[in-house]
Amino acid sequence: MNTSFLLAALAAFTVHAEPLKVVCFGDSTTAPRNGVFTYCESLQKEYTATAVTNRGVPGDTTANAKARFQRDVLDLRPGLVLILFGINDSAIDVWKDPPADRPRVSVEDYRVNLRYFVDTLQGAGARVVLMTFNPMHWTPKLRELYGKPPYRPDDAGGFDVGRPEYLKVIHQLAAEKQVELVDVNAAYAAYANAPGHRLQDLLLDGIHPNSLGHSITTSLVRPIVESALQSTGKQ
Repeated sequence: MNTSFLLAALAAFTVHAEPLKVVCFGDSTTAPRNGVFTYCESLQKEYTATAVTNRGVPGDTTANAKARFQRDVLDLRPGLVLILFGINDSAIDVWKDPPADRPRVSVEDYRVNLRYFVDTLQGAGARVVLMTFNPMHWTPKLRELYGKPPYRPDDAGGFDVGRPEYLKVIHQLAAEKQVELVDVNAAYAAYANAPGHRLQDLLLDGIHPNSLGHSITTSLVRPIVESALQSTGKQ
């Protein structure tokens, strides 16, 4: 028997499985950014058996994202969806005239929107991961825009006023819906509290992660992607 012919024939009839479809669904802390290697790009580079789509949109709240959810996420039929929102939802735009006195999206509506994403994706058979948003620090520009009550510009953590309630929602929903939680906020805080480290090391402008910040997120998500690949037989 011609061995080379047999091998060629087997190769011709091999059915190649589709890659695991991963969607990174979020705001500007997920979106592509010049000069920054995002966690979405890292996942695509590391796992050739995945097709990673970045659906981060700058300025988005969960309310904005709900309007694009069908097109940007569901229509892709993903196997794994990473959801990261909250910084914009929780923002109080005190720089406006007149100044805003409440968050862009209330805690209650934030919970409803996140629950909708999770319920719909689970109904479609996707694996869902909820991610907490990163802590922030003051910069001169941020003090200029947000340096008035209820924010505390003289307090190192004064730009995170009100945000713990939104973080709590993410933890509660992850437990309620029994989905995986990636605690980016805690990982950044742990880094910043280590000797010789600062939160500033991880952020470009007080808000958005730089490549080092994204690498921390990648390290948190990596085991989940590997598990998803194993469970689908793609690794």
